[in-house]
Amino acid sequence: MLVKSAEMDSRFGQLNFVPKLNGCRRNRPVTELPAIELLEATHRFPGKFMFKVIGRADKGFAARVVAAVRDELAETTDPPFRLRHTSGGRHVAVTLEPTVQTVHQVLAVYRRLRRIPGLVMMM
Repeated sequence: MLVKSAEMDSRFGQLNFVPKLNGCRRNRPVTELPAIELLEATHRFPGKFMFKVIGRADKGFAARVVAAVRDELAETTDPPFRLRHTSGGRHVAVTLEPTVQTVHQVLAVYRRLRRIPGLVMMM
């Protein structure tokens, strides 16, 4: 039985949406988006929202992530972001903190990010 849970990551002060299988954590990509009610209960809109996206560090992955968020939010400039490469250089974590107006914008960004080639995980 697949159950989605939200766990607070105290190091980053954000919710991570972690799939569970028979009550055990599994390191699998999230296949469902967070519930609107959960997002509204844990965030204020409008306001900044943190997206973390991890993927393969080849073929412009980070640039595609930043462009997808910018385009989905209809912005003319890139949202604030930072990159962190793994020690082996195979993967890159892209952390973005755009200002979003509604919970529906958050879900639209997540839907857009899920389609990016090279995606490994998002939080």
